[in-house]
Amino acid sequence: MLVTGGLCLASLAIPAFPQGAPARRGQGVAANVWAGITSVEGPGLIVTLKDSAQDVPAESDRDHLRVHEQDLLGVINSLKAGGCEAMAISSLRGKWYRITFTTAFRDDDNGIRVNATVLKGPIRIAAIGDPRLMKAELFRRGGVVRRSGLEALKMITVTTERTIRLPAAPTDRQPQHARPAPRVAEPRGADSDYN
Repeated sequence: MLVTGGLCLASLAIPAFPQGAPARRGQGVAANVWAGITSVEGPGLIVTLKDSAQDVPAESDRDHLRVHEQDLLGVINSLKAGGCEAMAISSLRGKWYRITFTTAFRDDDNGIRVNATVLKGPIRIAAIGDPRLMKAELFRRGGVVRRSGLEALKMITVTTERTIRLPAAPTDRQPQHARPAPRVAEPRGADSDYN
């Protein structure tokens, strides 16, 4: 599967480590991949979410048969938990938008709003990582696909691809409040054991 074009409308410029630091050079490449500022390719899954075509009585509300923000976020989080290393999102025949940590999803009367763009279903998520692990996490007992009814309502399809290519997100937005710290430190006031 070839995924090309597109851009994420809200992403931060995260510079790579300096070129002169051999021990850090690999870390800079990894940081660029995680940040979404470099195009990537690899094996993975294409997850398609669509509204259910299931019949309901005329007086019933069909809203629960629509793909919602929480369905999308649940699938994205499951893919991450399954080891996804890079993602992009698209409507069925639309352009691809790289998913980064600044990508926001909200319900909209016409579909799902991804940053400033409304995507109409079916919505596709391209995820690069170990397809077997990501699929296992999606469909695990008690996982998002079964718990939310996406599988029972025939609202999800998943295909495995040997090669997926994702575009880089643009790097034209600069952080307003975050800046590099002089050294790695715990956030002030944090009482966390998070590693």
